[in-house]
Amino acid sequence: MIPMFIFQLMGLVLVMLPWWIRNIVTLGSFILTAEGSGNPFLAGTYPYFQNYMQDVAAEIRGNNDLQLAYGIERLINGLKTDFWLYFKWYTIGKTAYIFHEPYLCRMLMNSEIPSKIIHFSILIPGVLGSIIHAAKSLKSFWFYLFGLAILGLQLMFVPDPRFAYLILFFIIVGAAQLICYISGFIKRKILR
Repeated sequence: MIPMFIFQLMGLVLVMLPWWIRNIVTLGSFILTAEGSGNPFLAGTYPYFQNYMQDVAAEIRGNNDLQLAYGIERLINGLKTDFWLYFKWYTIGKTAYIFHEPYLCRMLMNSEIPSKIIHFSILIPGVLGSIIHAAKSLKSFWFYLFGLAILGLQLMFVPDPRFAYLILFFIIVGAAQLICYISGFIKRKILR
């Protein structure tokens, strides 16, 4: 029997293959994910975007390795000098920023309010349902832990509402579980 990891790896390769082929044909080289000029790790080391990127020296701009090293230095220094600010930013702050509104909710005229209503009507029950579902079943716990691991990886970098899309799958499953739990509870009360 082939381990599940092999199937997951095949899925990743299948999804990424068109991107890799495009990069080879268009850019003339294999690029695994991206070669951005800005470093998202460094950009994420500015709590609540205070003085955002103002202290980045001109000589490290455009050099990803130097920016990464400077980002690590900023993070370590920040944790030493203002631990609670950095701790809050890397946990609650970035999570709140990722989920505070749906990505592109203002793309169409008059779409912001309906987008936010839909977003929070899934997000709030989804989080509650995820907690209840994870507490009831070990398999469910591991499922949601995978979603939290994805969120944990995202919290290392600059936060963006579009990152919520990777985790919304887990939240939607949690919302569905909450609906099933509530409907089952109501049925049991009616049948008594």
